[in-house]
Amino acid sequence: MDVKSAKTDVDHARSRLEATVKDVRDQLTPKAIANRLLRVTKKQGRVALLGAASSPKTRPVLALGMIAAGATYLLRKPIFTALAKRLPKETQDDQ
Repeated sequence: MDVKSAKTDVDHARSRLEATVKDVRDQLTPKAIANRLLRVTKKQGRVALLGAASSPKTRPVLALGMIAAGATYLLRKPIFTALAKRLPKETQDDQ
């Protein structure tokens, strides 16, 4: 191996290392961590919801609670809109 090819190898290795450091730095930002946590939480919630919904005979109250929580989460905007329309005008101005 000559000096020129060794320098080329070093430059390639340095480029790969810099790219890896940038990727790690990007993954450790608060926004990236929060997004990953939200994604995992949603996935676990879906798993729990499906598990509760698939066994309503053994745990009917849990199944109903999970289904109600999931439906409330999915329909939160229409629910809040409907509630806001029912609030008195004074209460809406205070918020």
